[in-house]
Amino acid sequence: MWKADAVAAWTIGITMVINITVSSFIATMTPTFFRYLGKDPAIMSGPLSTIIQDIVSLMVYFMTAFMVYRFIG
Repeated sequence: MWKADAVAAWTIGITMVINITVSSFIATMTPTFFRYLGKDPAIMSGPLSTIIQDIVSLMVYFMTAFMVYRFIG
């Protein structure tokens, strides 16, 4: 499939790079935010960080797909 559709391969590749970068940032900043609020970062940040990363990953994928297919495909 990837050999037949290079635009889809570029879309997935770009999305993976962005998602890895953004997920690392979110995973670092969530415990820091809860520590600032005076809450236990170990308990509070796990589920919330996962939910935020999932939502952001989907938004990044759809925005990247829209832009790549609009300008390239």
